[in-house]
Amino acid sequence: ATIPMSQQARLSGSNTFLGNPVDVDYNYETGEIFVAERANGGGRVLAFNFPSGSGNPSPIYNQTFAGASAVHLNVYNVY
Repeated sequence: ATIPMSQQARLSGSNTFLGNPVDVDYNYETGEIFVAERANGGGRVLAFNFPSGSGNPSPIYNQTFAGASAVHLNVYNVY
């Protein structure tokens, strides 16, 4: 199914560290979106607060992780 543009939030720009996001997961308990980013710095895991709109936010979590290709969450850990 296609999500209408009016219901999408797009994060982009230099503050985001996004270049080639390859996987995402959402933490329903905290409202955070975790992203496996492959291109920037050899790989990173990033997290953002759930956006209220599109923009260029800085991540609330930014950890280098060589070759990051997936992210899987449970309540306490990022894999």
